[in-house]
Amino acid sequence: MNTIPIEREPQRLRHTVLAVDDDRLILDVYVIILAGDYKLIPRISPREALDLVKGGASIDLIISDLDMGEMTGVELLQAVHEFEVRSGRTHTKKILTTSQSETAVREALDYLRSNGVEVHYFRKSPYSTSKDELPRLIAQLISQREA
Repeated sequence: MNTIPIEREPQRLRHTVLAVDDDRLILDVYVIILAGDYKLIPRISPREALDLVKGGASIDLIISDLDMGEMTGVELLQAVHEFEVRSGRTHTKKILTTSQSETAVREALDYLRSNGVEVHYFRKSPYSTSKDELPRLIAQLISQREA
């Protein structure tokens, strides 16, 4: 009798990353560099991403672009944080990405942090980062979350 081995989910895929960006090409890049290591949920709409979180999806980390049409990354991450506080849920790790000026980034990070949102920054640029840099940051943040 031939049996088909049951494939078990690799240990490394036990964490879920929600990637939110209104640029489909950026989401495709996330799929390429993260899909082998994480359960990746890409979303173009920040409102859909927020609904997913509020709907009870188990998310370990959120990567959000700063500048999106219907809602900014600041608004999204603030709304997720407020939901987590109200519902008593474990706080997800949050990364804000952008290719905007350092001034815009600093203002966004200062605003979020002043409102109690723990957020990290990752410069989104194919010229300034290696393909290993983002996965390394994600692994570091998730390990901090579990500690």
